[in-house]
Amino acid sequence: MGNIAIRKDDDIMKIRNRMQHKFKSVKAFRAKKFTGKLKLKEDPLSYQKRIRKEWDEFTD
Repeated sequence: MGNIAIRKDDDIMKIRNRMQHKFKSVKAFRAKKFTGKLKLKEDPLSYQKRIRKEWDEFTD
């Protein structure tokens, strides 16, 4: 998406224009489409610990 540098002495209207220009191509995210329940076959806490352990292995 890119970065917008904001300096202390920048005009607020120029900043807003740059931000609007950057975000025009972004589509709205419809979170309602992804709501619901998730049924797990294992304990949620043990699943979370296992997944985090896998993440830690890949970051090292």
